[in-house]
Amino acid sequence: MSNNFNDGQESDRFIGNTSDYSYKINDNNANFNDLNSILENRASKDVNDALNNYVPIGTVLSLKNKDDKLMVIGYKLQKESIIFDYFACNYPYGIDSNHTQQYFNKEDIEKIYHIGYIDEQEKKYVNGIEENTDGKSFSI
Repeated sequence: MSNNFNDGQESDRFIGNTSDYSYKINDNNANFNDLNSILENRASKDVNDALNNYVPIGTVLSLKNKDDKLMVIGYKLQKESIIFDYFACNYPYGIDSNHTQQYFNKEDIEKIYHIGYIDEQEKKYVNGIEENTDGKSFSI
């Protein structure tokens, strides 16, 4: 007899399936499909909110008419007398000698693959960016 976990039927490797579990959402009973639908709606709302505001550092996205994925690493950078909303590095490579930083504005974003970490400090910083219209640096 083999003790290899991957031997045998796939169904034998799992403790249960989605119908074996119950969930509560806002004190109401829910099934797996309800939970999945709520999470999809939240993700969609987060993406829409991000597109209407500044996306957080660490967000992975693509630009219109470009195939590369980028990861946002900063805001409001001036390059050749133009102030861009964002600058980013190529994902998953980061900053290295083979890849240059990309500069772009909100309206250039086509798709968001992952939204970066958001906490109170990030929200405060982004609010400062939005209120700072002269393009000069500021601190929180």
